[in-house]
Amino acid sequence: MRIYPHFNAEGPVNSYLVCDDDKNAIMIDPAEIDHELIDIIETEKLNLKACLITNPYSTHVLGLPILDKIYTFDIYSAKNIVAGFKSLKATKLTIGGLEIEPYYFNGDYENCIIYRIGNAIFTGDVLYAGKIGETTNKFERNLLIDNIKRIFKNLDDNCLIYPGSGSVTKLRTERISNYDLLKSEVVLY
Repeated sequence: MRIYPHFNAEGPVNSYLVCDDDKNAIMIDPAEIDHELIDIIETEKLNLKACLITNPYSTHVLGLPILDKIYTFDIYSAKNIVAGFKSLKATKLTIGGLEIEPYYFNGDYENCIIYRIGNAIFTGDVLYAGKIGETTNKFERNLLIDNIKRIFKNLDDNCLIYPGSGSVTKLRTERISNYDLLKSEVVLY
């Protein structure tokens, strides 16, 4: 598996192009589609099969109309319609050699999904390096922390976390130094 990160400075939102050894590719959060990203797809002769949406709101899906004009692919998210496009409900699926496991949330983040592909975790706006996503109140904050800890409970410490913005981190790092997760009363292990 190979991961091509792409940063959208206007969002700011990270997008990720993930491909297997046979050039089957998926795009996670197609925020901005520019020449650099198209060049990677074309130069590497990647076959874009799907777009996985972690967060169905505008900054995460701005590039869908451009991709749709160039490629044929399926869209997976927590909603039926994303940016005017029909979306399939994300379930455990295999695209080429990529096994994808979606994890859903309750509360403020009910329309968001974390995707695990191998040892890579794509968290969107749910978790960043060193902090969790924004919530509307303390109850929602505790619910988000509980959901994050439930999902990560049985995952390997060496999993890499690819957030919706900011830098890549490791699950081990978040377990021992993420202030939001550490100060909560929910046990991570």
